[in-house]
Amino acid sequence: GAVAKNHAIAAARQKDIILLNALLGTNYTGAQGTIATALPTTGGVLNVGQVLGVTYGSGGSNSGLQLAKLTATSFLMDKNDISEMGRHFAYSAKELNNLITNVDQVNSVLYNDVRALRDGRIQDFMGFAFTRTELVPFVAGSTTIRSCVAWQADVLYMGMGKDVSSKLDILPTQSQAVQVYTCMLLDATRVTESGVVQINCDESV
Repeated sequence: GAVAKNHAIAAARQKDIILLNALLGTNYTGAQGTIATALPTTGGVLNVGQVLGVTYGSGGSNSGLQLAKLTATSFLMDKNDISEMGRHFAYSAKELNNLITNVDQVNSVLYNDVRALRDGRIQDFMGFAFTRTELVPFVAGSTTIRSCVAWQADVLYMGMGKDVSSKLDILPTQSQAVQVYTCMLLDATRVTESGVVQINCDESV
């Protein structure tokens, strides 16, 4: 029924949240899994580590998703020798609006076989498979700056202790009401920082 379907949808969204947290959050490394490891913010070929700041490519002003950030993301992965297959990019709806409004290359058939203005969405661009989700988190302490994220599929692992399961029971003590119970046991981690790029984008501009 509808309730069971809603439970399945909620479980799938929770999986997405866990995966995004693994990509962007603090992971734990070392033999005992006790060394806190965050995405580096300095060093590398662009001296930004694996995090493109909200002002990157915009002359010191906050900006949303733009071509300079996409090209830098692709460049970082290339220089880190990350496979070109299985690259993904998660973004919010406002970042799609910024991109197709302000970047001519995204709308041009000369650059992109599937024009964003025709379809109202981006399926793939610059080697990334694009996924729109409002689950990409805001930067801590901000209500306008989102952490979009790019990654390669092989650097993200999910451990499954118990896959999603649901049970339906009749409760005689509650006028034969139907109880739907859903549970799962899982977590995720990135296995290398070099295959993940955080792209901070300001949704207020």
